[in-house]
Amino acid sequence: MTKPGAPHHHAHHRQHPGSGSGCAGWRRRNYVLVLGVLVGVLVVNMLLLMPQLHASDSWRLVGFTSHGGGATTGASSGAPASGRGGGSSGRGAGGVGGRGAASADGDFVGAHDADHDGVLGRAEFDALVQEACLNDRASLPLLRRAVRFVRLALGRPPGARRGGYPCTLRGELADTARRAAAALTGWGRRSGGGGGGSGGSGGAAGGAAREGAAAAQQQHAAALDPDSPEGKAAARAAALLAGCSPLTPELAAAAVRGGTTLLVAAADWSMFEVFGVNWLAHVQRAGGANYLLAALDQRTADFMRNNRLGRCVTWSAGAGPAAGGAGPLPQQAPPYEPGSAAHRAASWAKLGVSSVLLGWGYDVVASDLDVVWRADPGPALAGLPRAADVVIASDAPAPRHELAAHAPGLLTAPGAAGGALNPGVALLRATPPARALLAEWLAAAARAEEDGGDAAAAGPGGAGAESPGFPTPVLRAWLAGQRARAAPHPAAPGVLQLPAPRRGGLLGGLRPRRAGLGVFSQLAVANSYAWAVQRVGGAPGARRAAGGGALPLAVHFSRGGASLEARLHRMREAQWYADGPRYYSEPGLMSFALSRYAGPALLAGAAPGARPGALLALHVASLAHELSQFYAAAAVAAALGRVLVLPAFTCWCYADPDGGPGGPPPRLVSEAGAAGGWSCRAPGDASSALPFNCSLDAVLAPAALYAHAPLFAGRPLNFREAGFLHHPRTPSWVRHAATAVRSGDPAGCEPGPGGAPGRCAQALPGKPPPGTNQQVVVPRGLTDGELAALLAPWGGSKHLRFDDVAEVWGGFDSPVAAAEYDAWLAGAVRPWCCKPGPPSGPGEAASALPGWTYVNLTARPPPGSAAAAGGGASGAAAAAGPAAAAGRR
Repeated sequence: MTKPGAPHHHAHHRQHPGSGSGCAGWRRRNYVLVLGVLVGVLVVNMLLLMPQLHASDSWRLVGFTSHGGGATTGASSGAPASGRGGGSSGRGAGGVGGRGAASADGDFVGAHDADHDGVLGRAEFDALVQEACLNDRASLPLLRRAVRFVRLALGRPPGARRGGYPCTLRGELADTARRAAAALTGWGRRSGGGGGGSGGSGGAAGGAAREGAAAAQQQHAAALDPDSPEGKAAARAAALLAGCSPLTPELAAAAVRGGTTLLVAAADWSMFEVFGVNWLAHVQRAGGANYLLAALDQRTADFMRNNRLGRCVTWSAGAGPAAGGAGPLPQQAPPYEPGSAAHRAASWAKLGVSSVLLGWGYDVVASDLDVVWRADPGPALAGLPRAADVVIASDAPAPRHELAAHAPGLLTAPGAAGGALNPGVALLRATPPARALLAEWLAAAARAEEDGGDAAAAGPGGAGAESPGFPTPVLRAWLAGQRARAAPHPAAPGVLQLPAPRRGGLLGGLRPRRAGLGVFSQLAVANSYAWAVQRVGGAPGARRAAGGGALPLAVHFSRGGASLEARLHRMREAQWYADGPRYYSEPGLMSFALSRYAGPALLAGAAPGARPGALLALHVASLAHELSQFYAAAAVAAALGRVLVLPAFTCWCYADPDGGPGGPPPRLVSEAGAAGGWSCRAPGDASSALPFNCSLDAVLAPAALYAHAPLFAGRPLNFREAGFLHHPRTPSWVRHAATAVRSGDPAGCEPGPGGAPGRCAQALPGKPPPGTNQQVVVPRGLTDGELAALLAPWGGSKHLRFDDVAEVWGGFDSPVAAAEYDAWLAGAVRPWCCKPGPPSGPGEAASALPGWTYVNLTARPPPGSAAAAGGGASGAAAAAGPAAAAGRR
């Protein structure tokens, strides 16, 4: 019997459903809580992005506040927020070497010189470095973005990004080392300028804690007692490295830590302005600790010295290696001109510096500034055979077996690449044969200079660094003369044994041992053809070396044309140029969908085993189809005042960037002869897949685009490189928040005069597809004025994407504008170069080099468009013909 007041077992049984209901409620509360957290994270993420989505010129972007085109970091910097690109795609509106709106004299880094004193002060240079190194908020993880947002809200600088791109250029030495150096050199009594005094530069604070190549040296100097012999020695080394002085054994010894190999580059301002900071940033990002940069004019030396970049030596090209480079420097080198005397002297300077360092017992890796280093060359190249006294890069395509390799090294058949040697990257070991070879090459350069260097440099067929008298042709000619006496090394595959030149002096009759010559494989040092067309190393960042480093170790942007603009743009296409954050987040973009060619030439040209003639016909037809769309897109972008994202054009035939109506460069002639004919791949490449994405210089002249000349009615074309929307630094709201514009029959238009169809734009209702904010329909065949008027309501859109720009475009309101535009295109579209034999097809013409033919390409209005029907635009483009093509480079 149940006791009074005790719960009955049936009552206990009835409590179970209640307990289950409570458990379910607890679960529901958890679900709601988790959902609330997720929604909160998304809301916070959007709130953190809202200031950037609606950024105006007054918003502080990664430490920069724009005021009327200028910008400040903290309270003292005056660097422009637009960084290198300004409001355009290049170095200010004036392009390379031009006069632009970004700076009074059109200088690249000069755009950051707020007080126009010719020197970047501490705050000015800090702003430049932050733009070169730091990512914008939209590309950072949520937590880091929140921290940066709070710091900016409190008025504090965002700080260096840890774990990403190490921003080490601002702080080469720690505070302790700077104070010791100041005591020795008197820097502590200076003020202003480069941020002297015991405080050092703005980047000195916390320098020892930063990632990068200089961290070990900073910590070592900071840990020493300044009064001890070791501390004083470290202070002297710090003083030597912090300035920019003539090359001495003491400075070389201070620059080498943990090895005996030095990376050496040389540049005057015409090259340093474009590639200098980028080269330094990539060397330090790759962990390169032992390097020196030789300044060939006073402006470069002042820039390195006043900004405490360190590791700088002055080198007088006129004095040369015999005087150790000691001599007066020109105030500033003349503007870059391919094949000029200044260009030639700068090309030899790095080898002159190398010869002095070899004499002091240091191995040297000589590098041009248009090289992107992806690994520290000292450790990465230490495993090459010691029998190789000299190892040189090559402009030849990668052999087929190298495309599947996984380790950098030497070409197994270096003799085959002798005609394509390029000393833009060269490993020179401190051995008697290497010193003798280098002395012989420098002597050949001196003889060429005495025989009339300017006349030689302008010789037939030469292009920039391949002109006679430059290191590249001198080395190739020397090797051609030695080929009969060359023999494979018996114990070192990939090394050629060559007779070393005789030494002078009392022992002039003696020779050092035979010299060992190797050629870098494309997995060690790739040229831009091997990287961009053959995809050596796989997709960017996909192929890794055994030690975890990226392959190839370095990419030399040779085979990319003689102009600086061509190499600069190839770096941007490879996503390896250190542009500022504003370059990626600037509003006002325009992109368009490029339809591929599908005409009759595709059947014959794309068939397996197609002959080169059929491939070339397909190449010309395909580019004509794509250039007609570019014709419309560039006109629309200029009419709307938007920044055009260039498309990836399709190439079925390789076009040599140094060739044109004047004929192919000597390299292409010799390679085609060695290959036994011609094909639509570069000579020596038999395996690359066709088609491939063209580099810009294969279709358009980069110099013409980077000049930012008016296309029509005073409107320039500002642009971004192909692949810009997929760049990791491009914010997601640029990539995925486009306003899509397409042609059609918009509803609700009021009839025009005489009952003609009305002209209006309609925003489609309903949910847009993923990656699209809004869909807009406009009539077909709009003129430039009509487009500007109809799309004015969407003028604030960050990104306009045209789905069928060729249908939307209908021509110009003014015949004068059409003529101006066609004249610009006639100088911007490059001809295809070159095939051996006489002209045999449409558009083909004999080049200035007998026996070689080029094909003239033109950009015409889209077929069926109002502009094509009017005939004015297409007629002007056709009339330009071969005569206009002669000026395209």
